[in-house]
Amino acid sequence: MIFSSMSFLFAFLPVVLTGYYLLPHRLKNSFLLLCSFLFYFSSEVWLTWIMLVSIGVDYCCALLISKDRLSRKGERTVRQKIALGPSLTVNLGLLCSFKYAGFFIENIDVVLVGAGLKELSWPGKNVVPPMGVSFYTFQSMSYTIDVYMGRVALTRTPRRGCSSASCSPNTAIISRSTDKPRYSKAVSM
Repeated sequence: MIFSSMSFLFAFLPVVLTGYYLLPHRLKNSFLLLCSFLFYFSSEVWLTWIMLVSIGVDYCCALLISKDRLSRKGERTVRQKIALGPSLTVNLGLLCSFKYAGFFIENIDVVLVGAGLKELSWPGKNVVPPMGVSFYTFQSMSYTIDVYMGRVALTRTPRRGCSSASCSPNTAIISRSTDKPRYSKAVSM
């Protein structure tokens, strides 16, 4: 399903909007999270798992970061710095493998053919990137970075962090710290 399809515009979107406004406040984020995953799931099942892995790694890293207090000098501890690593590695690795692997392989092939060698026969050469991979990768990763920088506190439940990464109206460029209420209140539409 894509945003401009008839099924999205005249079936999915009206159901989501109606459900959102009819549900009590405490269920709104959970409902949006479920709808967001259904939307990604309708495209490809395995794409939803990629999103869940990214969000899960980021929440676990943020949890580890938030357990340590700043050092006496007001600096991040070594454990906090180390905990940020997996978030950056996993997210940038997913992004690079889906969005840029084909580009790099094609350029390596041009160099190899120019040198008189055989092209690479890599199966991931023509991988279609998951829908919104840049968006939710940067949304999820920015949460961990903002917890690391002390801009936002760790969300009380993984569901809140998950819903903000999967259905946030912000663009990936805007830092999560500019929209702090999203972690503790229902997403407003």
